[in-house]
Amino acid sequence: ATVFNPAFTGTGNMEVIAYCFHDVTGYSKFGTYAGSGSAVTVTTGFQPDYVMIKSTGVENWNIIDSVRGGDKRLYADTDGAETDESSDYVTFASTSFTITVTGNASLNNNGDDFIYAAFKIN
Repeated sequence: ATVFNPAFTGTGNMEVIAYCFHDVTGYSKFGTYAGSGSAVTVTTGFQPDYVMIKSTGVENWNIIDSVRGGDKRLYADTDGAETDESSDYVTFASTSFTITVTGNASLNNNGDDFIYAAFKIN
């Protein structure tokens, strides 16, 4: 069955991998949000414990989780070490997560669009 038909051009014989997800009520949520000049809250319907965020631009994939805390980030697409920010970039609530940092091209830049995957531990 065909799920989608990407219209890639100029890729020659490159292989492409597609990871396809769907929301599971109370466990996982996937979507988008628009960056702004202030904090952005994303409602998930559950307390997310793991969030992966990517700008639709050229920035890295950011991973933030509730175990290490909102001031620590991992990058899914690099071999870089965990970063330790001076304050929380993301906070977790019972039904949402909030991007508290502003002017950050990787997480919340005014006018940029972002995609996210949010999961509850169990």
